[in-house]
Amino acid sequence: MNEILNKKYFILIFMCFFAYMISYIGRLGYNVNIQNFIDTYNITRLEAGYASSAFFFCYGAGQFLNGMFCDKMNSIKVVSFSLMISGILSFCLFFIYNVVLVSTIWGLNGLSLSTLWCNVIKLTSKIKNEKYKQKSVVWLSVSLPVGTLFAYGVSSLFTYINIWQVYFLISALILMVGGFLFFMITSKTDKIIVEYEREIDVEIEKPAEIKKSLIKFLSFAIIPIFLLLASGTFVKDGVQTWMPTFLTDNYDMPTYFSILVTLILPVFGFFSAVVAKALMNKIKDVFISTFLVLLAVIILLIIHIIFSSYTPIIPIIVFALLNFFIHIQNANLTAIFPVYYSDYVSSGMVAGIFNCFAYVGSTLSSALIGGFVDGFGWNAFNFIILGCAGLCAILSIITFFLMKNKVKIK
Repeated sequence: MNEILNKKYFILIFMCFFAYMISYIGRLGYNVNIQNFIDTYNITRLEAGYASSAFFFCYGAGQFLNGMFCDKMNSIKVVSFSLMISGILSFCLFFIYNVVLVSTIWGLNGLSLSTLWCNVIKLTSKIKNEKYKQKSVVWLSVSLPVGTLFAYGVSSLFTYINIWQVYFLISALILMVGGFLFFMITSKTDKIIVEYEREIDVEIEKPAEIKKSLIKFLSFAIIPIFLLLASGTFVKDGVQTWMPTFLTDNYDMPTYFSILVTLILPVFGFFSAVVAKALMNKIKDVFISTFLVLLAVIILLIIHIIFSSYTPIIPIIVFALLNFFIHIQNANLTAIFPVYYSDYVSSGMVAGIFNCFAYVGSTLSSALIGGFVDGFGWNAFNFIILGCAGLCAILSIITFFLMKNKVKIK
């Protein structure tokens, strides 16, 4: 029985990984082609940032709402339907180039995909086997760089052969087929898991005072956690969105090559989930782990500001490592924390709300950085992300002490 159940756990985890991975193919379609939109339709960086900001705003707002109500949803149906809707919206973008219409469609795409994270966390955190539950954290976190790698790789290829709009057709096909497969496979798997677990289920009583202290911590730390996640994701998504344009403007790289070079970001990000899990096992605190990686980010950004004018190799390496470290921060707070404490609070709700906080930073990053660069040049970009990284380091220490004082879990 246990062997069959473990196989079904693996299938469930893999399908959640698959769903979130292909969602990244859909969600990054505009960002990976942002320079193509600028070049093809002769728009400013600020105008180009509108659609990306619309996506992140709707995604963040949707994350909050879905986090609050995900426990009442049929997660499998919601994820499947959302992927299919995203596919239809990606298909529309193949035909449309008006700034307002593109921004509207991409905002709706963000709203559609906002359902995924809290629901896949909810599905995997209900796994009774602790070993597989912890594995799910790594698999789900790895889905981000894998999807990102695919998005930038395909976009670079299509840009090189001058058919970059075809990306949206490929994305649409993957999302619609993927949504259908997720529903068919996961529905059957989840039903079998529920039946087997009902036979072997043993209720373990959890101390009520732990739940109360954890909720008390979250109420006290909600503002620093919000600022920590928003600032960190502002840095990560700002770098990821504008890196191709940064390389094109400062080093005269061809657009297709600057997109191709950006592939290094998800390659480094691929290992972030494993490192985040290892740090958690070693340090036993997500906020101290986050503080350490943010110190590394600050050092890297100082190196970038001093030496990037000499060679493009410096910003490429620095941005890749920065992406890696911020991925660790996000894995700590939006995946490891909700799953680790899933016995005491709703993992889907915490994951959804925390991810909403993160995407406030994403919402601001594209248009705000684009506007600052248009007005003040790329030096403004460098100092903005350095300031945000410094703020994150301070906030991680604040949340550590709040957690230490409010929550007592042996």
